[in-house]
Amino acid sequence: YFIGYLSRNLDSLLIGRIIGAAPLGLYNRAYTLLMQPLTQISGPLTSLSLPVLSSLRNEPERYKSYYRQLLDVLVSLALPVTVYCFLEGEFLIKIFLGQKWIEAVPVFRILAIGGIFVAISSAPGLVMLSHGFSDRYFLINIVTSAITSLSLVIGVFFGIKGVATAYALASFIKMIPLLSFSFRDTPVKLKIILESISGPIIAAFMAAL
Repeated sequence: YFIGYLSRNLDSLLIGRIIGAAPLGLYNRAYTLLMQPLTQISGPLTSLSLPVLSSLRNEPERYKSYYRQLLDVLVSLALPVTVYCFLEGEFLIKIFLGQKWIEAVPVFRILAIGGIFVAISSAPGLVMLSHGFSDRYFLINIVTSAITSLSLVIGVFFGIKGVATAYALASFIKMIPLLSFSFRDTPVKLKIILESISGPIIAAFMAAL
């Protein structure tokens, strides 16, 4: 968690150090406005689900069923939030922050693209922790944190939009090691993830249109 904390806050450190205080303010407000509702969705769900999943690890079918339900709820709540933030970024910035923060709109929309991956990135970790694979969890966290950090270091040279783009891309790229290695020796398969997100993605796309 300490490693993850450092990688998640590296964007603010780099912007403040290299780009300046005013751009950092714009980025920070956009980031906070987007991530606050997403963390309020994923945080309680993952905290409540870990002890339940741990108790079901010796019952594969019930484990898969519960995990599938967890993903359904998580994606069905988080995806509409990120889609709405992308489409109505200017409206939300004006309402919650005011007209003077309107320059944060492009950053807000870029971050919203990666928001769905941020929301579901905690789900694979639940599988590893509930099965006692803490060493694997630690190693994958190192890999995903390195992906995020490297992306942000590159993105900072393109301004705050570059940092936001780097964060969104890293949120997607780090799902590759998460989905590739988290489910080994567990009843959960990648198929469950794809089935859970396909319906909400189609629904959100139609709603966006």
